[in-house]
Amino acid sequence: MKVARQRILRQLLEEDEPRTQRELMAALASEGFEVTQATVSRDLADLGAIKTRNLSGRSAYSLGADIQKGGRSIDALKRRLAGSLQSVDASGDLVVVKTLPGHAQFVASAIDDIAVREVVGTVGGDDTILVVSRPGKGRKVKDVLRSLGEMGVSGD
Repeated sequence: MKVARQRILRQLLEEDEPRTQRELMAALASEGFEVTQATVSRDLADLGAIKTRNLSGRSAYSLGADIQKGGRSIDALKRRLAGSLQSVDASGDLVVVKTLPGHAQFVASAIDDIAVREVVGTVGGDDTILVVSRPGKGRKVKDVLRSLGEMGVSGD
């Protein structure tokens, strides 16, 4: 039952932008799943869903677990990082991000906040971040982080 309910919940999150857990409860009820708010909350956590704001400022739940999906999450990260990134480079499964002085911990936290499946974790210093990616995903993480930066990000 939980697997089926979470499959439906995942579809709802991928197809729509539900604003509240009540909306999700109603949608699940229409699919035959009578659930409490606590159950929806646990299911959202299990799925790695996050509440984000889209470019129009509307908050909604979305799946933040895929680096290439969930454009709302990527857009939120772009806004938070504007002007902070200086360079992004990869060596195997490690990605090194250079930021303006004093910005690294903020940027590392922003990367962590979007719950990217390919990122194991980040360590932020003053102006340098070490991003540890899953095996074989370093280049993908580097490319996505670099693409965030219309802010003049360099590196090869």
